[in-house]
Amino acid sequence: MDDLLDTATFDGMKELLEDEFPSFLEMFFSENQDALDRIKTGLSDSNADEIRAAAHNLKSSTGYLGAMKLSELAKHMEEKAAAGDISGLDSVYTQAQTMLDTIKTQVS
Repeated sequence: MDDLLDTATFDGMKELLEDEFPSFLEMFFSENQDALDRIKTGLSDSNADEIRAAAHNLKSSTGYLGAMKLSELAKHMEEKAAAGDISGLDSVYTQAQTMLDTIKTQVS
């Protein structure tokens, strides 16, 4: 799964959830896409609070599946937005969106 997913965490979640894993993945991608959409809107509106809140959700959720690099990007966005500095986050958002899309392709 290359370096975007921690295989042990991913496999552990798959084993834990068994038959519910496909539903979990569907919810995972839906919720995280919503968070990324909120970050994009926050960037368009220069709304640091919206970015911070959405990035916090993204950070927590992606960690559950083992998407640690995506979680780290979300943490970076959350911290910058919490400090009121959203400069440069457009490129971080783009990286995060690309990562989520890549992960979705890998596990589908």
